[in-house]
Amino acid sequence: MDLSERIRSVVGDDVPGVAVAVVGPDGILETAATGWADLITRRPASVDMVCPWFSMTKIVTATAAMRLAEEGTLDLDAPVAPHVRQVRHLRPASRAAAITARHLLSHSAGIANP
Repeated sequence: MDLSERIRSVVGDDVPGVAVAVVGPDGILETAATGWADLITRRPASVDMVCPWFSMTKIVTATAAMRLAEEGTLDLDAPVAPHVRQVRHLRPASRAAAITARHLLSHSAGIANP
């Protein structure tokens, strides 16, 4: 069974279309897609289609941050303002200066959701 068939066997008809990339230390190992990229035009899903990630970026960002923290490159408890200029524009300035990566990752920095 190829990867596209395996994906369809897992998701069934619960999603209109899905694309998957299997990635290892040496890069992309395999890609596959199944279903529809566009239900109206019946354009098939492909590994080259562009999809909005929405909240999936949180998982990627958190994983990268934790890996950087494990290797000692990122201090989760250090202020981020020296590295993220936009944080310096938040008010009150004293609270903004104290925001850390840990605050951002745990949604406890006090920044409102626009």
